[in-house]
Amino acid sequence: MTRLGRALRRLVQREDGNAPIELLFMSPLLLWGLFGTLVYFDAFRVEATSIKTGLTIADTLSRERALVNDTYIDSMYELQKFMNLHDKSPGLRVTVVRYHTKDDLTGFLDATPHYHVVWSEVRGTDRAPLTDQDMSSLVNDLPITNDGGRLIIVETWTTHAPALKALPVTTIPTFTFAAPRDVNVCFNNNPSNPLTDLC
Repeated sequence: MTRLGRALRRLVQREDGNAPIELLFMSPLLLWGLFGTLVYFDAFRVEATSIKTGLTIADTLSRERALVNDTYIDSMYELQKFMNLHDKSPGLRVTVVRYHTKDDLTGFLDATPHYHVVWSEVRGTDRAPLTDQDMSSLVNDLPITNDGGRLIIVETWTTHAPALKALPVTTIPTFTFAAPRDVNVCFNNNPSNPLTDLC
């Protein structure tokens, strides 16, 4: 056995160690695990806050008996920014839709039930308001209701910048909905003219 082999064998058989050297070797792994865990759970915190924000806005709108207008939606957007302290310019889209099981023109039963957009408002994002054409892609994400049933859809987009600069900035989307409570949620910026109500 060579001299190097004997030295390696003695090193492997030794049970004593040098704590500072072992700590030096293990520190990168420990730090990576610690910071990775913090970043991972911080992303979950941001997502949970965004979901709670969407649910709060949807629940607030579901109880609204007065007309909704631009000022009302602006206040909901300010509420979103207050709840999402980490993102000062989140995105918000609020949409009220109506479910149809009959053909819009003939009134006969339609083979493909669908949603119709009653009104849609956007704040803080360049995304467009939802239209009837967009609903075909969302129909599987929404529950089936009775004919003429309404839903309030609240979508949010929150930017998450991880503490570790090596990770990319991501946008966390949320999608929540609620049914109005006994009333239609109507939109009108000119309440003196009931003909412009979007119900």
